[in-house]
Amino acid sequence: VFPLVGTGCLELSPVPLHQQIIDFSRRAAAAGVKTIRVVPLFLLKGVHVMEDIPHEIEQAQEALAGLTVEVCPDLGSHPKLRQVLQSKRRVAGDGALLLLAHGSRRPGGNAKIHSLAEALGGTAAFWAVAPKLEDQVIQLMQAGRQQLIVLPYFLFPGKITDAITHAAEE
Repeated sequence: VFPLVGTGCLELSPVPLHQQIIDFSRRAAAAGVKTIRVVPLFLLKGVHVMEDIPHEIEQAQEALAGLTVEVCPDLGSHPKLRQVLQSKRRVAGDGALLLLAHGSRRPGGNAKIHSLAEALGGTAAFWAVAPKLEDQVIQLMQAGRQQLIVLPYFLFPGKITDAITHAAEE
């Protein structure tokens, strides 16, 4: 027996997430499922993971009598994620590593990125907040580093990762 899997979007969807969960849950219940597990596809515990998704799940749960909706840990908390990043680091070769994440304005929101960067033998940089990519590149170059590796910490390619590629080339 294979698990029943669905997807939902928090943003940029014409249907709110709680309704997407309700719709999927009703289909799953018809197949005999009693528990729905929601896995947030986020790398950090920001506003979406800590507030928005739980709120949407709470709304969905109110409409789903007899069915349980559980929230699993976010993808970024997976214990093997560090190993994945370490393998990408090895493939990238020698050079000063910049682990580049979007960044959070929440107090303490970037601590995990700093910790991951340090564990990989590198430095953290952020797209949206300080320390910015450009500032970290300048600092490493002034320290005598001639080869830099920028490791984007994003789930999917898109406008930001394209902009990162362009900025790194500059």
